[in-house]
Amino acid sequence: MEVDGIKFTLKYVSTTEERNEFDDTDSPVVVKIEYEVENGTDEEITVGGNLEVYDSAGNKGELYPLDNTMDTLQPGKKLNDVAHFGVESGPIEIYFQPLLSFDNPAVFKVDLK
Repeated sequence: MEVDGIKFTLKYVSTTEERNEFDDTDSPVVVKIEYEVENGTDEEITVGGNLEVYDSAGNKGELYPLDNTMDTLQPGKKLNDVAHFGVESGPIEIYFQPLLSFDNPAVFKVDLK
């Protein structure tokens, strides 16, 4: 899907048993989201922090402190990203919206296994 000239490709969504020993949120489910971003704009963009995740009850998931990508991306370039979110239960909805965008976000509904 494309939002404001930035292409977003959801590659893989899984749950993980990996936990950050220093995190005190006690999330029952940690979701790992792997995706690709392609910058189709004329300017450098910030990547990471452009996802929101909601669980089956509509509660917003919190970014979970594991191996999350935070970077920049030059015009015409691609980057494979990873983000982890703590949620209560699935299925989940993933919203992708570039930072400072006013376009409607791309929305993906994913069942967790």
